Amino acid sequence: MKPRAFTLIEMLAVVAVIAILIGIAVPAFRSLQSNANAATAETLLQSAVSAARNAAVRDRAGNDAAAVFTFEPGGNVTVIVCTQVGQIDDGPATMTAGVATPGVVRDVFAPLESVRAIQLPKGWSVRAFAAPGLIDDKWYEPFGSGENRYRAGESAWVFPESGLYPHEVSRALTGDVGTFRQSFMVRFEGGTGRLVTFTPEASLVVLARSSGLGRTQDEPFKSNRLDTLSTLDASGAMVQAGNGDVATTVEGILTRSFLFDPTLATQPVLIYRRLLIGDRAGDSVLCRPVDQLALYKERELCAAFGIEPDRLSGTAYFAPTSAWPLQANPFDGPGVSETVLYPRYVASLRQTDRIDNRINRWVEGYLDLQSTTDTRRVDVPPARRFTVDRRGGHLRAFNYTPPSQGGGQ
Repeated sequence: MKPRAFTLIEMLAVVAVIAILIGIAVPAFRSLQSNANAATAETLLQSAVSAARNAAVRDRAGNDAAAVFTFEPGGNVTVIVCTQVGQIDDGPATMTAGVATPGVVRDVFAPLESVRAIQLPKGWSVRAFAAPGLIDDKWYEPFGSGENRYRAGESAWVFPESGLYPHEVSRALTGDVGTFRQSFMVRFEGGTGRLVTFTPEASLVVLARSSGLGRTQDEPFKSNRLDTLSTLDASGAMVQAGNGDVATTVEGILTRSFLFDPTLATQPVLIYRRLLIGDRAGDSVLCRPVDQLALYKERELCAAFGIEPDRLSGTAYFAPTSAWPLQANPFDGPGVSETVLYPRYVASLRQTDRIDNRINRWVEGYLDLQSTTDTRRVDVPPARRFTVDRRGGHLRAFNYTPPSQGGGQ
């Protein structure tokens, strides 16, 4: 007797059952995968902050350590543990009657080579809460031409803009690249490990840009190659500086009485230090300490505003393929023709009224992103917000009360 074959109806029924099971399983799997990625990102974030605190505890008073947040377009948010190597007088690089103008004194940090940098999973980003009054004409400076990513004096959830600069501009070292390299740090006091929540001035973190442009023509740049950690010796040969250690190399720049052949120097060494690692130098990132962090998926932020992440940066920031668009520097005063290049959001966000306020409200879980008074909140906040414990350095999840439990109604 021949075995009975399946009828067409029976086969269609089996296919339908399989399709239903897949329809149920795939969303569940994606949700499980998303939760696993979120847990991984949170664990890595905590590990980076803990590593910075441990480094501070092991060091002595005056040698603070910090978890510095960085981002390169197309890459991952990376947290680098840095150590304080000294201070720099970072005033304007000018002379008055033959004397260097005294300026702002900033703490200087450099990567701690003994601690591995930690990368968050692809697509995950971190913003930090900048309290009212911190954003000024230096740190996350606002500027003209309708750009409103942040506003001076107002609070904001800021993004690590350490890599959002023109990588292919020939004047990238001396042309104010540092003016728009900025980020934030979770900083701990050397010897005690206590959280540092405020400093009078923003600090400088020396993170050498990858490009070699602008490094081989003029002093003090050609004798102090921070990208290759090499320096020009007395014989005119390039040799390794600081035993290949960034912190030691930067410490040498801060303490040496000359940075290249002194017979060629036309200004005091202070001026050349500012050019190498001051705020306007291409190898420095201006950072302030923070104590609140928000962990989120960049694609979800973009979706909330109806846009796709920029093709090159993978974020809401615009990343051109070559030179950044030029515009006048509003802080140089009248009669100064210098041009600078600034980080900016993608075009549709630049045209959105008060996008800074809308992003703040999205991070904090508000339902109406356009309003400034509506207190209704979403059931599940899109960003995981944390405060940093002042003594132990642990990340404490923000106490969010959803509407279903009486919050924000």
